[in-house]
Amino acid sequence: MKVAIVNDHPNTIYEIIKVICNFSEHIIVWTASNGQEACEKCSKETPDVIFMDLFMPVMDGVEATRQIMAQNQCTIIVTTKSLKEDTGMVYKAMGYVAVDVIIVPEEEGEYADVFSEDLKNKIEKIGILLGSTRDNYASVDERIKHVPQLLLIGASTGGPLAISKILGSMPANFNKAIVIVQHVDKNFVFSFAQWLSSYTPLPVEIACEGCVPMPGVVYVAGTNDHLALSDKFAFKYHSKPDNLPYRPSIDVLFNSATSWPKKSVAVLLTGMGDDGARGLKNLQAAGWQTLTEDKSSCIVYGMPKAAVEMHAASQVCGLEQMHEAIINHFTYLDKIARKQ
Repeated sequence: MKVAIVNDHPNTIYEIIKVICNFSEHIIVWTASNGQEACEKCSKETPDVIFMDLFMPVMDGVEATRQIMAQNQCTIIVTTKSLKEDTGMVYKAMGYVAVDVIIVPEEEGEYADVFSEDLKNKIEKIGILLGSTRDNYASVDERIKHVPQLLLIGASTGGPLAISKILGSMPANFNKAIVIVQHVDKNFVFSFAQWLSSYTPLPVEIACEGCVPMPGVVYVAGTNDHLALSDKFAFKYHSKPDNLPYRPSIDVLFNSATSWPKKSVAVLLTGMGDDGARGLKNLQAAGWQTLTEDKSSCIVYGMPKAAVEMHAASQVCGLEQMHEAIINHFTYLDKIARKQ
């Protein structure tokens, strides 16, 4: 079952995702922070179930429910912090065919067990109701059809500026999922993502555990744990290995992507040390196109140098040429895929 979450509180999104990840037959296909964004995403990828918050900026959950149900066939479950205070809004949403409501905790950890159990029960109920009319989305073939190609970017010292230049040069219709690991403490990740969004028309989000990368979206590793891609083709965070000097580790992300079903492109940018070099080599061996930043544009020529010395780079180029090289490599991969 395909699930989407619409909420302007990242913690609530994360709590819902944690519960859904317990069901192997369900996957998160997208998240949105307001109703307008949800309507736009739903028109491109209609999920089976949407968990819809009531109060959000730009467009609230009632209007989003009305617009979505007028154009798409899906199940909407309203989420709210207080059924007593929000009764009017809940019933307005149900008037537009929202089927149920769930109370979310006011604060992180509050009534977590009760919320988790209630959410599990509602997911199971909806799954049973839809089971007779929907195909099982959990099949590997179906999942592979929906996963996008990836542009993986790893960077350390000097990375923010280099990444912003690449994103600023990418076209607005770029239809690959971009996943970034930048060596930065988790306390600065949100502001980093906001800053990057000022350089690109593509949406920039924190990579949430359990979310499947979506085409045309930029994802940034969001914790001090290592970001990876799971066998469900979704984001996963790992605390291990705990002996690496870099957290999050570029190597962990790159290595986890070697089994991604669609050959893609990985880029290793400026930074100290050698994080990402071995992972880039493994991606190259798996059929990926691999690029490293040239010494001439690097703030610190460490990680790219290590990759070059390992013969892990399909191409070495400066920042000014990087976006063109990325597009060319995807064009090459697409030609190969069409011939197969």
